[in-house]
Formats: sequence, C-alpha cells, structure tokens
Amino acid sequence: MTGWKRICCPIDFSDASRAALGEGAKLATELDAELMLLHVHHRDHSSMTGAPLAPPPASGSSRTGEELQHLAAWIQDAKRLAADRVNSVELSGDPAEKIVEFAKEFGCDVIVMGTHGRTGLKHLAAGSVVERVIRTSHCPVLVVRSDAGR
Repeated sequence: MTGWKRICCPIDFSDASRAALGEGAKLATELDAELMLLHVHHRDHSSMTGAPLAPPPASGSSRTGEELQHLAAWIQDAKRLAADRVNSVELSGDPAEKIVEFAKEFGCDVIVMGTHGRTGLKHLAAGSVVERVIRTSHCPVLVVRSDAGR
C-alpha cells in the first residue's frame, strides 16, 4: 500500500467531482490519511463546469450565498464519508494553477480529481483542468470519471 497521508480533492460541484470525492474519502479512510477538500473560485465568475455564477456582490465578497451553501453541503458529505479526516480550503484564481500550488505547498501526496470526459470542440473550447494538473503536478494525480460522463 502507498504511504499517502494527505490527499487533495478539488471540488467544483459537478458529478465528476462528486465521484472523485467518494474515491478520495475511501482512500482517506483506508489509509488513515487526511482529506483536503479544495474549492477554487474561478476569478472570471464561472465554475469549472462552465455554468455562469452571479457576479460577486459589491461588498468585495467573491462568493454567492448559493455557492457557500453548496460548499458547506459537500464538506458535510465528506465528513460523513471520511469522519474527522476532512479539512477544507477555498482559493480564488485559475483552478489548475491553484490546485497544483496548493498540493505542493501543503505537502499533498496525491490529487484525486474528477474528469468531465469532454472531447472534440467542447474539450478544445474549455480546455482540461485535469490535463493541466497532470502536466504540472509534483505528485501523482488519480483521475476519476463519473458514471454521468460515460
């Protein structure tokens, strides 16, 4: 078995991300590892799934109430799956860059993330956060595909 003790699991509220959360929680439980949930708020105010979010409020907060509720629910789900092994962090910026920076800075041993399985023009237009993470990560990346993408 691996010596993984800290698992980074980026979440973007998609079906693919949900599948990765399940695998990350399972690994954390089996390996007695810490599960670090990471949500990156993309600065152009769209989620990694491509669905537009409302612009941030003028007060300077970049999170919508709906996004905060979503995040809280996902954290609770993770804690239900992996008990007290779960921590969460929110960052802003380019998702691929922030995922790789976070994993390196916090000593993550593996990144577990979901793929949307886009191909063709959708892939060309949206690019692939997973591919960019794989190319630049210092640690292994476990890619999980959701049943919805098959």
